[in-house]
Amino acid sequence: MTPDEQSLIGIFATFAAGNDGWDSATMKAPASYPATFSVGTVTADDTIANFSSRIPSTWFGSNLVKPEVSAPGVKVRSSMPGGAYGEIDGTSMAAPHVTGAVALMLQANPGLTVAQLESVIKQTAKPLGSTTPNNDYGWGRIDAYAAVARDAHINTHAASHSAGTTFSNQSASGYPIVDVEGTPITVTADADGYYTAYLPAGSYTLTVSSPGYRIATASEVPIIAQGTTVRNFDLAPVPTILLVDSGAWYYDSQSLCRLPSVVK
Repeated sequence: MTPDEQSLIGIFATFAAGNDGWDSATMKAPASYPATFSVGTVTADDTIANFSSRIPSTWFGSNLVKPEVSAPGVKVRSSMPGGAYGEIDGTSMAAPHVTGAVALMLQANPGLTVAQLESVIKQTAKPLGSTTPNNDYGWGRIDAYAAVARDAHINTHAASHSAGTTFSNQSASGYPIVDVEGTPITVTADADGYYTAYLPAGSYTLTVSSPGYRIATASEVPIIAQGTTVRNFDLAPVPTILLVDSGAWYYDSQSLCRLPSVVK
């Protein structure tokens, strides 16, 4: 049965990208075939493994990004001959992470098609590399928690807008960051201060921080299954002060100095 036939009858065709090295032309069939979902390997710090195969797929004149995603595959604890256990490297250690994520997604929403599963896994992967997608990491390292929350259509769309202030004069790293306590979810707001997080139904504590503003926290934010929750925050600017040195008043670096936000 070909990967195309597998997809038609609802089989998610996951294939290890291969372990033939870092060069841009090292991935072979079946992982390079367009209808397969190929998986590369990242290390514990989300760096592409040097053995992980990669290539733009050129089957039938296409120019598809391969691999589709990456997953942990270095020093993965695995069974060994003779009933022992050990640590193994390889894209064959990474691919099962995707298979497991697909199983969790189908448990949450059994009606998903293969195309929907592939789309959600790509959309929720952690972007890695200079551009997304790319032929090293694909769409990034998979995030099973985010994929299950997204595919189950359980979400919160919470808008953070700081007293009408936009953040277009800051780098992306300076935009408000929203942490969801008790989960691995952290999202960064856009230049207008809006953010979106996908969460299972429940009650959560959200903490918002941004350089130059006081930290804001909201407790017991309710998330309802298949619903949308909006939670706004007004971020108050931290005060500015004059610094004193040997009796002389001056501004630090000839400009106002903002005190950092501190949580106590």
